[in-house]
Amino acid sequence: LNRLAACQTRLADWTNAAETLSRYVAELSFGPALAAARFRLAESYRQMERLVPAINEYYRLVKGLTEEEAKYGATAEEKAANRTLLEQAMFWKAYCYSRLREPAARVPAHQAKAAEDYAAFLATFPKSTLAPNALSSMGVLLLILNRHADAAKAYDRLARDFPDSEQARNAVFARGTSLLEMGQKEQAVAAF
Repeated sequence: LNRLAACQTRLADWTNAAETLSRYVAELSFGPALAAARFRLAESYRQMERLVPAINEYYRLVKGLTEEEAKYGATAEEKAANRTLLEQAMFWKAYCYSRLREPAARVPAHQAKAAEDYAAFLATFPKSTLAPNALSSMGVLLLILNRHADAAKAYDRLARDFPDSEQARNAVFARGTSLLEMGQKEQAVAAF
């Protein structure tokens, strides 16, 4: 099952990869193989834009790796690999929440959850290579949610902690454009 799923993933056959990985995850007991398989399953769902199942798998992985870490790895190598999976799972879970558009009435709640999850990711992995993306995305979400002071803090942290990142170089433009799109002309002019 593992090898079949690997082939399906390389072929970008996400539907069959998800089916195979679901069967594989069901066969595994606790350990590093289960953590890796669950992450691959979540990634397959994300690639298919099946965001709710992806979020559910990322959630299970994050919960397992934070609350029952010892069950997923005993050696230093296994723990390091699981830490990398945790980092990616936390980031992509927040990303998926930010992309949920149904039901329309729940979009602000999903955006707030995404911002909260990005903040949790940044608290756990402040120097991650994904941190500039998280800060930029969180800033946009906070602007959309009319939390301008919090958005400014995210953008300021992006500029301070990751000044050479592409996201930091584009932060002023992204911030101003987002404010314009929301009808906040005076704040957009101040940002520019």
